Amino acid sequence: MKNSLLKAFITLSVTCIAIGSYAQAKIKRPHVLIGANVSYSNPQSNFANTYKFGVGGEIFGGIGAGKTYLVVTLGTAKFMGQKENPYGNLTYNPVKIGLRQFLILNKIFVSGDVGTAYLKDKTMSNSVSRLSADVGAGVRLLGLEGGIYYNGWKSVHTGGFSGNVQVKLGWSITL
Repeated sequence: MKNSLLKAFITLSVTCIAIGSYAQAKIKRPHVLIGANVSYSNPQSNFANTYKFGVGGEIFGGIGAGKTYLVVTLGTAKFMGQKENPYGNLTYNPVKIGLRQFLILNKIFVSGDVGTAYLKDKTMSNSVSRLSADVGAGVRLLGLEGGIYYNGWKSVHTGGFSGNVQVKLGWSITL
């Protein structure tokens, strides 16, 4: 009887160790992504009639498994008004959440974000919020990254959307 219990205990222990080892091999710990970018924005369509260009920056952090990351981004940009623009320069401060998917050799990625942007120009006493979204792609090599994005939000003073093409350069690391 003791011998049978000892064999059962040993069999159960070996089975638990084998299952635990298999689970550790299959379950990967999540990765953390952090980084920062500077950006140059080229207004498009009707937005280009009132603004010449924009410059800004952002910080981001994310968590992911494998090649997919859930990313939170905080940013700021200033769009310089055209001479005939009655609104002056526009300050744009987005808070977004999105996904970043790495593709080839974890070097090329696609990204999309959605969130709220706080906008203010010289005619506003307080900033207004608008739904803002972007989609883009980039390359990451040795911690440096660059990308091109299309960003937009519902216009403040006119109907339609304010869109711009952004070129971003910066760094990111995964832990």
